[in-house]
Amino acid sequence: MAAQDGLDFLDDSRWGMDEAPADGAEAAKGPRVYSVFELAHLIRSTLEARFYEVTVEGEVSGYRGASASGHHYFDLKDETGTLSVALFRGKAQRGLKGPLRTGDQVRVTGTVSVFEKSGRMQLLASKVEPAGLGALLQQLEKLKEKMRAEGLFDEERKRPLPFLPRRIGVVTSLTGAVLRDIVKTLRTRNPHFDLLVSPAPMQGASAAPAIIEALRRIDARDDIDVIILARGGGSMEDLWCFNDEALARLLPTLRHPVVTAVGHETDVTLVDFTGDCRVATPTAAAERVMPPLADLEQSVVAVARRLQGALALRAGDLRRRLERATGAKLLRHPQTLVDDLRQRTDFAGHRIEVAMGGRPALAREALNRTGARLGLALRSALPAARGRVTAAEGRLRPAATAQLQAVRASLVRLEGALRLLDPTAVLRRGYTLTRLADGSLLRSPAQAPAGTRLTTQTAEGVVASVVFDKASGGDDPAGQIRQSEGDQHGGKGEKGDVRGKSGRAGEDRGRDGKRPAAARGAAQKVRTGAGADQGVLFAID
Repeated sequence: MAAQDGLDFLDDSRWGMDEAPADGAEAAKGPRVYSVFELAHLIRSTLEARFYEVTVEGEVSGYRGASASGHHYFDLKDETGTLSVALFRGKAQRGLKGPLRTGDQVRVTGTVSVFEKSGRMQLLASKVEPAGLGALLQQLEKLKEKMRAEGLFDEERKRPLPFLPRRIGVVTSLTGAVLRDIVKTLRTRNPHFDLLVSPAPMQGASAAPAIIEALRRIDARDDIDVIILARGGGSMEDLWCFNDEALARLLPTLRHPVVTAVGHETDVTLVDFTGDCRVATPTAAAERVMPPLADLEQSVVAVARRLQGALALRAGDLRRRLERATGAKLLRHPQTLVDDLRQRTDFAGHRIEVAMGGRPALAREALNRTGARLGLALRSALPAARGRVTAAEGRLRPAATAQLQAVRASLVRLEGALRLLDPTAVLRRGYTLTRLADGSLLRSPAQAPAGTRLTTQTAEGVVASVVFDKASGGDDPAGQIRQSEGDQHGGKGEKGDVRGKSGRAGEDRGRDGKRPAAARGAAQKVRTGAGADQGVLFAID
């Protein structure tokens, strides 16, 4: 099969369909017969190979949302054709650019294939994105969200319209019917008005900058009270200049309030959100800014009637008050009022004089009576108070004596406890405390080698001693001490100390050749030292 219109997807040469039979027998069999599945599979393979990753633009039709499995199915159509589209869930997560709605103009990229079970051709989409006006609408929605977040759509920002404007400014085209509709409506409602027009084109690529310039030109005037921005109906493309961001942001910055009337009731543009008042049509804009003259006249008549009634009531009230005032005695005979006031003054002065004249005597008498009552009360209360004091004293003495005895007994107990804890009581029972030169207690013979100076505390005083070594010094402990201290003091002893003794035999004995009892006791103590080969030489301070 030859290719037609540049489409070679059924080229028989690619599949061997134009090959001649091998022999006459096979030629007699006729053309090859395909099963339905074989042909559908052949078409599918051919389409997928030929139309891989193609892009098609059209309008979404028959879209009912994602299926339960997350897949999207819809038709893509234009004026003459329709193509089924399948967008599977895995592709939709990455390739679906924005929400999908019936009527949207989109561009679909994918591969043309055939669903073999039904034999229906379809486009397996990998990406769906807005196209043409659809992309613009998507951008417009994003711009709306941005300006709404900035507070440009807030109702609190919008300015009120004047009740009865002196002059009305209009920005519209001079060639359309909009201006005629506005003028006709204003004349019908109130023929006494002034209108100032700032013309500008209302559609096209240059419309937005021209409208901005027209608005600024008319807003610069001080003799207008309100501005109408109006345009008749049209397609979305015709009204697109009113979705310009610069134009929409300009309206809140103008000095005068702006009424927007763009298109029909269903047409809503960006300037309708940022303007101060939005109406459906230019005729409605004229009605909104200018109240009917008949209604104003009726309001004036009603106010005048209410004012006349209020004035009549007020005048009647003042007239009645005047009549009551003119009929009063005060205005007819004013001297009578003066005489009456003088008489009242004289009577009041007389009463004051009488009251002041007798008051000191009355006060003195009252004071005497109070003193007498106070003295009587004191004389009657004094014996009773003395009895209460005597009774309290009788109760207080025994209580104080008992409390004192209890305190004394407690002190005796505390004194006994202190005596039990007194360390000198232990010393009085014959015990001693022996300390080393640094003040620590001697607890073991190993702490006191030969030559160690000790201090022994008894109940009656302190004894200083030096430890000597019996094995090396024999019976001459004093010699060991002198040797030890001579080494420490350069061989010089101190006057009056045991170390100054010569140690010659007989010097510490009496005439009878015997040592005194004290010396025998000292020697006995030396022989009964702490260690088997150590002794202690005592020097009594």
